[in-house]
Amino acid sequence: MTEIKDKSLLMKRPPKMSQPATFRQLGILVLDGSGSMEEMTAQRISKAAAVSDAVNDLFSRFRQSRMKNNFAFAIVNYDHRAKVKMQPTETKDLDDQGDWDPMKELGGGTHIAEGLKEAKKLAKNFLDQATEGGLDHTVVVILMTDGVDESEKETMAQAKALKAMPKVKICGCFLETLGADADAMQECADYVKTLCSDEQSFTNVSNADDLRKFFVASMSNLAPMI
Repeated sequence: MTEIKDKSLLMKRPPKMSQPATFRQLGILVLDGSGSMEEMTAQRISKAAAVSDAVNDLFSRFRQSRMKNNFAFAIVNYDHRAKVKMQPTETKDLDDQGDWDPMKELGGGTHIAEGLKEAKKLAKNFLDQATEGGLDHTVVVILMTDGVDESEKETMAQAKALKAMPKVKICGCFLETLGADADAMQECADYVKTLCSDEQSFTNVSNADDLRKFFVASMSNLAPMI
């Protein structure tokens, strides 16, 4: 019998094998890039830095998933404007070491409506790619904000239009600011909750880890990830 000299080889597990796609789901991250994102989280890093860390962790987890061939992601950053930071991208092509600071080239007021307008365009284009008898297509719009929306009426109209689209779900979270008034933050959070498809699709977060968990949970609600 041949002796195995390097016994560490016996402990190695086979790599995860990705499975063929059985459905298609696009996650659209709609991320607040307003000036207040410079303020601190409970981890004492800026909210913008926390978002970048959470996005990288999200992408890393999905890149390692056996189900990765089912998913794609896009990013829309907004202040009083909107910028498509990343067009719909297959999971295998995601950059999980990137700089996803939503304030890049932004930093103005908070107009959630502008981000949702771009998300609606991306969602429609993705759903239009579905073919009769082909894979089921769904979209999850994942909204993150940290402050008072300056476009409430238009935002509510955009959210209503998105929720009326078949195969589209809106999830939302409010990113808290270290030391800010608790009642004021709760008022903002309650408003964001009304934009979501249901109450279970909303949460408050205070740090990058909780934000990453929210991103992952939002994508996993419509389809199993791992």
